[in-house]
Amino acid sequence: MKKRILIVVCLVSFIWLAIGSCNSTRENLIVDIPSIIDKSPGEVKKVLGEPDSSYMQPILNKKVLTFFYTANVVEIRFFKNVASEIIVRQTKDIPFEENSLELFGVTPQTPTEKKENLLITWNDYPDFKTVSFYTKYRNTDGTPQIFEIFFKGK
Repeated sequence: MKKRILIVVCLVSFIWLAIGSCNSTRENLIVDIPSIIDKSPGEVKKVLGEPDSSYMQPILNKKVLTFFYTANVVEIRFFKNVASEIIVRQTKDIPFEENSLELFGVTPQTPTEKKENLLITWNDYPDFKTVSFYTKYRNTDGTPQIFEIFFKGK
């Protein structure tokens, strides 16, 4: 009898810990990129709310609707009325490593290309054509001071 109670307590504890760790991962998200990539402007607004600014940006001789969210320093570009490109511009507190994808709701995989402290790229990710971390400015020791993260939809 004691053995059964112990097994039940262990199972309940394990389930409780598993649920708790899933929730904490969700709470640590900066932006849930899979929930907005390839979505319409209206669908993006339902997830993220109204953008802090929206404007038409000239890209390759076309005017592209662009949303900007100041809190997360995220720029979303809509080509053919879908969120095709998402750029995270402020990454000061984000580690320059594959596991940082978890902060955006993306499961880390082995990169297609990696150049230490310069670039990490994934091609043909399940929900994306390309995902890239690229360094904009470096510290004197060569480590990334500021880098951007680019998500391109399918």
